[in-house]
Amino acid sequence: MRYKAVLFDLDGTLINSIFDLADSVNYILKKYDFPQRSIEEITAFVGNGLKNLVKLSLPKNEYNENMYIEFKEHYFNNCCIKTIPYEGIKYTILKIREMGIKTAVVTNKPNSAANEICQKLFEGLFDTVVGEREGVLIKPSAEMINLALKFLNVGSKEALYVGDSEVDILTAKNSNMDLVSVSYGFRTKQELKNAGAVEIVDKPVDIYGFLVNKCG
Repeated sequence: MRYKAVLFDLDGTLINSIFDLADSVNYILKKYDFPQRSIEEITAFVGNGLKNLVKLSLPKNEYNENMYIEFKEHYFNNCCIKTIPYEGIKYTILKIREMGIKTAVVTNKPNSAANEICQKLFEGLFDTVVGEREGVLIKPSAEMINLALKFLNVGSKEALYVGDSEVDILTAKNSNMDLVSVSYGFRTKQELKNAGAVEIVDKPVDIYGFLVNKCG
């Protein structure tokens, strides 16, 4: 088969954003005199959107909406301080686009932050960026994926989804899409296998290699 589009998750797939996320989480924790979280803890909490990240990072029953609002403001102002693309991912996207395949980002990160990051780090490399927005269920629901597919004018079986977490595995299943999982992000290869991943790559360039083997 020949894929017409590749849809990428953002955090842990295209970018290593964990240090900026951790700084903003710990900013809120410090402000409210709660214990700081480690990089390992915050990495385990990432995947289901920023609100869920804040809820998991706080002590039980301490969450309130103002904390999330303050976290978002801090993160939006500092989301590109330490965040960098994974080595080789820009080259991989360019090679995919040279094959005539469309590219998009679908992320549970709020839409404004997702677009800002993609503009700064991947200018011109994506046909559309779909982030969290009002009235649309976040992943693993298929709703955000369907928005991207509609924009690209591509069917779900004509597109490949690439992600790094259990949420992405469920998203691909709910969207009736083929999936490549990446082990260089926020989950280990064993964690991905345990969650049901079949196709797993260890380096960004291997995503391109997978497409070459599939599409010729």
